[in-house]
Amino acid sequence: MAVGRFLAFYLWGLVRLPGFGHYPGPHGDIINAIAVPQTHATGVVSAVNFEYRAFDTLGEEFILFIAATGVATVLRHLRAEHDTSAVDEARNRDVPATSDAIQMVTLALIGPTVVVGWYLASHAQTSPSGGFQGGIVLATAFVLVYLAGQFLVFKRLSPVALTDAIEAIGAGSFAAVGLAALAMGAAYLTNILPLGATPGAVNSAGTIALISFFVGVEVSAAFILIIGERVGLYGIITSRHLVHQIVCLIVVQSSTYILLLGVGYKTGAVAPYFYDIPLNTPAVDPVVQALALTDVVVEAAVTALLLAFAVQAHKRFGTLDPEELRQLQG
Repeated sequence: MAVGRFLAFYLWGLVRLPGFGHYPGPHGDIINAIAVPQTHATGVVSAVNFEYRAFDTLGEEFILFIAATGVATVLRHLRAEHDTSAVDEARNRDVPATSDAIQMVTLALIGPTVVVGWYLASHAQTSPSGGFQGGIVLATAFVLVYLAGQFLVFKRLSPVALTDAIEAIGAGSFAAVGLAALAMGAAYLTNILPLGATPGAVNSAGTIALISFFVGVEVSAAFILIIGERVGLYGIITSRHLVHQIVCLIVVQSSTYILLLGVGYKTGAVAPYFYDIPLNTPAVDPVVQALALTDVVVEAAVTALLLAFAVQAHKRFGTLDPEELRQLQG
């Protein structure tokens, strides 16, 4: 009965959506017309994220910050109860050695991955990039160390105390940019730095590049923290119960990306990046693309917390079957 009502409500919400490719406007068209002259950022999606709705982006960043802190709190408490660190578990675990081919490829990719992540985090005003994308790529460089079979090196490169501090500095610096604007008599998170003469240049968009960089620092530290706290916990991913439900939730959540992008799509339009095309070129709605990024951040935060609780349930009760967990509670 509940499923039928939800399906009816969902279909009712789809009835009045515009046809695919027939974008009704006007918000995306207005933003595309004014963003480059106002901000000197040729990447309009970044201008939306870090200028027009910077306060919302600050909230998204702290959602991820709180989720990473929650994951670390849950799993560290769990390890304290068992009084065995992940490093000790790794020393005592008998696993096949990583092949030379995998080690060579993963270690060779670490340097280029760091460079690409740094570029993405620092060129949000120019290209389809930004702090969220760059932060994920930077965190991937640390994952490559782990995939090369260097677990202990991974733990030494990402000590918990340092990772916590870097994550806090990244999130706090974003908020500090807004406080600096207040100190200068402007509204919170107003773009107070001078704009460059050439739109699309690295120094062209004032605080947009600065905020994007701080977001990249926070996101990379958050994901390194989450990955580091989960490394060494095996067997849970084979479950067909709670983890299966979490994966189903991720799939459903991911479908909203398509819905958002479909709403803002315009037939014959280009992506809203005007670095090398005329400003009057028809472009798709950048606002819904920014909202899709919000969707991704929320999904990552919720998934991280749900999996952390699944780890707790498995370690405490030895099962991930919701029915068995309910019986244990009773």
